[in-house]
Amino acid sequence: KLIAQKSGFGSHIDLQQMQLLGYGMHRVAFHIKLKVQPDPANLSGEHVILYPYDEEALGIKERLKREAKTLQLLAQVNPIFRFPKLIDSIEINDSVILYERFVEGVPLDLRVGRCLVGHPWEVVGEIAARVHDLRELSEHLDGFKTRREQALYDIEVLKRLGESTFERAYEWCLRHLPPEGEPTTLLHGDLSGQNILVHPEGLIAPALIDWTFAVQGDPAHEMAIVTQGHRRPFEVDYGHERLLESYHDAGGTKIELHEVFLYELCLFGRRFEAANKNKF
Repeated sequence: KLIAQKSGFGSHIDLQQMQLLGYGMHRVAFHIKLKVQPDPANLSGEHVILYPYDEEALGIKERLKREAKTLQLLAQVNPIFRFPKLIDSIEINDSVILYERFVEGVPLDLRVGRCLVGHPWEVVGEIAARVHDLRELSEHLDGFKTRREQALYDIEVLKRLGESTFERAYEWCLRHLPPEGEPTTLLHGDLSGQNILVHPEGLIAPALIDWTFAVQGDPAHEMAIVTQGHRRPFEVDYGHERLLESYHDAGGTKIELHEVFLYELCLFGRRFEAANKNKF
């Protein structure tokens, strides 16, 4: 129905293939191949439908609306990295369903020695810098105006837990906040390997998919989402330092190592809080 509406009256739609692409944390993805005749809107080709699970739909509704808005904003600036081109988004009951162009590539393996296109920290560092270049886009999204504002908000989970170790972590974070007044920028929000698609021979630019967590925020938070508190990110010594060096060399915002550690502590705090709520 969506394609028929966008392609115009009298178009014939030949659905050539539809298959399950995969199950994500919040939604399921389907790979679609179709041909439209006539096709004035150039809608023939390979597409992806992203459909939230029924039990997740209402809880992530606003987030998915923000994702659709982010993809529309990216299309206006045409960044050097690839991203899904949004064909349309529709609401069915409580579900926001995104319909996108298929993006070619294989997920980036973040383990050293298994990455197909050089060192994984260099790929992540450069693409993060390119996303963070788009500060003007972030002003159209929800989030935080300054880096310190987000840090103060995030560390509240450590204070809330009431455990002595987390209380000490909270005090440490207060001593290692980002500088006052430094602005935030656009964050992808989940630079995991599965969301970075590369060409096995490096012939085309990397692609960033799944902008579900896009927000205006602190770039140090983005780095913490990559490193996840691992002692040896990318399975190498000094993985944090290598990532930040690559990010800074690519022109990224000046970020200190302790600022990444701050958000890693917040991640641990949220996981501990979730574990207590679920009584694992």
